[in-house]
Amino acid sequence: MSLTHEFQEDFSSRGAMDNVLSIGGAKGARHAASAIVREAQPDVLAAGNLGVTLSLSRNKTLFEEGEKADYSYRVISGAVRLCKLLPDGRRQISDFCLPGDTFGFIAEESYTLTAEAVEDTVLVRYSRQTVGEACKSFPATSERVLAEVLRELSSAKSHLIMLGRQTARERIASFLLMVLDRQPADKYCDTRVYLPMGRQDIADYLGLTIETVSRAISELRRSGIVRALSTREILIRDVDALSEISSGCA
Repeated sequence: MSLTHEFQEDFSSRGAMDNVLSIGGAKGARHAASAIVREAQPDVLAAGNLGVTLSLSRNKTLFEEGEKADYSYRVISGAVRLCKLLPDGRRQISDFCLPGDTFGFIAEESYTLTAEAVEDTVLVRYSRQTVGEACKSFPATSERVLAEVLRELSSAKSHLIMLGRQTARERIASFLLMVLDRQPADKYCDTRVYLPMGRQDIADYLGLTIETVSRAISELRRSGIVRALSTREILIRDVDALSEISSGCA
């Protein structure tokens, strides 16, 4: 059965099709089914009924580098870090996946990074076959997957520039602005930044030591640009000043 038929049957079971049949007969039902499916297209993956919901406790591994890449994932709550362990034991974090982010779409035959839960995390897991079929049946889903792939590539490019050209202070500023931009707007308002990751995670993402991360944040705090609300929450008091630091203009 195709994904389109599954969605038509799903809506029919909720009574939507019964109402249409009573008004316009079978022809009206077919038109209504098409309209309902088109309306549902933007939420095909977000709806969750095409995937399996998983719960992952803090620091647990979702998949390891080298494992067969059979699935893609969407973060519902919590956070996931994508990292690579170097032969000498050091760790480089490539990206943090926050609520609403999806990842795993650009993996080839096997995963090139290890995925771990930063904190207690809930995800939806999609099989690669299901995602492929959804992209064929629903153009909006295909556009969404493409947008997520482009986001991953853009994030990797920005991260490369950050590691290669920015100072420690500039990296911290860029990191805070990145998290502010990507965090759910309905959960965190204004310029408060929630950091699910600890200082060591931030250091491993920015290619710095944990001491350098602490010093840079303390410097921003003394300058009045940010204020620590808790160990996991920072208020950005001057976004423009932080942006200038990030771009190397301050």
